Amino acid sequence: MLNAALTKREKYLLLSLLLVLLAVGGHHFLYRPLRTQLNSLQAAVREEEEILAKNKGLLVEEGNMAATYGQVDESYRELVNLLPHDKSEPTLLLFLAEALSANDLALQFLEWNETREEGKLTVYSLQIGVRGGYGDIAGFLELLAEFPRFVRLQALDLFLPAGTEGVEADISLEVFSLPHPAGED
Repeated sequence: MLNAALTKREKYLLLSLLLVLLAVGGHHFLYRPLRTQLNSLQAAVREEEEILAKNKGLLVEEGNMAATYGQVDESYRELVNLLPHDKSEPTLLLFLAEALSANDLALQFLEWNETREEGKLTVYSLQIGVRGGYGDIAGFLELLAEFPRFVRLQALDLFLPAGTEGVEADISLEVFSLPHPAGED
């Protein structure tokens, strides 16, 4: 029966069957796996686009952070330039502030006078004006005495201003420190 000649109609039916089988097989074995792969690739592309958008946002933030860092760095450098170069001066100022507050003294003025070299030491002269009681000024002077190798009392002038409570004192000090090494910030 297979050897028998096929009619034209049977040939068309077989051809139609073959085309239907090819379409079904192509859909099942080619289209569906490709569609699944395409869907997974589209999901991966969406994830990459989200990551890219996030990274662009981070780059913008980084640019803003760089600008902010530049501003902060500039402010820091300006503040550093306002500080004395000698590292013992800020220490002295902190000590004086603590000593004044510990003795309930009001600072009237702080004036840096001359700077000179004595051997290997740098000597700064300064004058401090304070207001408070006699005992407070004495306690302040005792605290100065506990700050060895840095401070030496040169002069002390006490006076009682008219119409105010307490005593005012002008204190002249010399501060000794090692000179600031060249090239060190």
